Amino acid sequence: MGWTEEEVALNAMNRVTPFRVSGLEDPSGYLSLTYILKLAEVYENYAVGIGYYFSSSQPLQWQEKMRAEGFARLKQFGYDHPVRDVDGLFEYEFIANLAWALHWHTNRIVEPAIRFGKSKSA
Repeated sequence: MGWTEEEVALNAMNRVTPFRVSGLEDPSGYLSLTYILKLAEVYENYAVGIGYYFSSSQPLQWQEKMRAEGFARLKQFGYDHPVRDVDGLFEYEFIANLAWALHWHTNRIVEPAIRFGKSKSA
């Protein structure tokens, strides 16, 4: 979406909530909710960072194609209002929905980096 590194840090990081980790409890009871939240936040922040650095290094044509695919998928599911409202494009809720719409692309970028500690392009 053309965010700066600072905008990503302020608007897309540290967004893990108890609701979002619901169902990920430790069945043995060793891990506290606080620890689970911190662990989820570290992984999510890492994934956001990998996604940001990967996408910002891609050509503008690639970025525009991804944005168009994401907008089309959002519209398909009835989430097109923020696409028509420029200010809405920069709100966390819209970015989270756009990330969901593009997850089949982004998972292929982020998963190897999480598994092996480096990006696929490195």
